[in-house]
Amino acid sequence: MTTFDDLIRSAEDDPRFWMQVALQEYVHSLEAMMDSSDVTTRARLAELVGVKAPTVSRWLNGNENLTVESMCRMAFAVGGAVHIHVADKNDRGRWKVEPSISIMEALTTKRRLESGSVVNFEDRRSAKGFRRVALATDAALRVAQ
Repeated sequence: MTTFDDLIRSAEDDPRFWMQVALQEYVHSLEAMMDSSDVTTRARLAELVGVKAPTVSRWLNGNENLTVESMCRMAFAVGGAVHIHVADKNDRGRWKVEPSISIMEALTTKRRLESGSVVNFEDRRSAKGFRRVALATDAALRVAQ
């Protein structure tokens, strides 16, 4: 006889399980952003995204595949952004908000690191931020083309 624990363990070995987990986490985060914004209904979200309300419902109910583009469009409509990362399937954790870094701060840190200047804790934070700014700049250039 299959136990509930056996069922869960076998499900965790299937990529479809992790797809559902990712979808549920996305929907939970999106709805939390909706609660803290002026976008209070799926119909309003659909209007801002430029699709019909049933499309948003299908996306958020898991009845239609979401694309990264549609995820980003919905997140942007409620003042958010999508952050995708890959982690070990046995890790449990949540997104950690870090202080944002300006492009100028990142460039200053890059110059200091390249020149061999003393690097302190703030510089290390800025160096991580520099990588994020570099990735964002690359993305912006791709959008502009």
